[in-house]
Amino acid sequence: MKSKPERGRDEPQKIAKSRISTSFSGSQLFSMGGGVKHSKLVSFATVGFWSLIAIFTLAGCETTTTGIMQGVTEGEAVMFQYSQDIFENDGTLQVTMPSGERFTGKFVQASTTSTEDAYIYGDIFDDDDDDFGSVHSSETTMSSKSTAILIGNQGNSMECRFQFSSPEVGIDGGGVGHCETSFETRIDIIF
Repeated sequence: MKSKPERGRDEPQKIAKSRISTSFSGSQLFSMGGGVKHSKLVSFATVGFWSLIAIFTLAGCETTTTGIMQGVTEGEAVMFQYSQDIFENDGTLQVTMPSGERFTGKFVQASTTSTEDAYIYGDIFDDDDDDFGSVHSSETTMSSKSTAILIGNQGNSMECRFQFSSPEVGIDGGGVGHCETSFETRIDIIF
């Protein structure tokens, strides 16, 4: 007569390990070629996502930048103040002219978006080269050009054109530009 094996102290650990391994086996259904490369890619993407969350949390969730642009009109200094969200391609501008008129408005950085489909052949799921797949991707390219419209508190308007030094950074990367008021005053700007 065979006796039943005794359950030792290691039994709960064995049960826990088997539950862990079965919970991960479901994710391998979505893997390619055994799950190694795809699982690592997902892991790196997850780590990257949470790293960004941690950076913004540590930075106090500050996503808006502010700065000053120096301008000159008819020999007098004009200072522009700007504000821009780092995730956007637009922002606000404020300026007070030497005459005392205050202008406020918005600038927008131009961009283009291109899309592309890529087709993949090979041994994605097994060792024979008869598998097929496609990948759809889109890419947004920021332009170095930006336009702004400002409205004055005395009924005038101002149109500005900027050339950014670093399009991927936007206005914070610096550049040059000029503005024209509705009363035909030109302001040359450097930032």
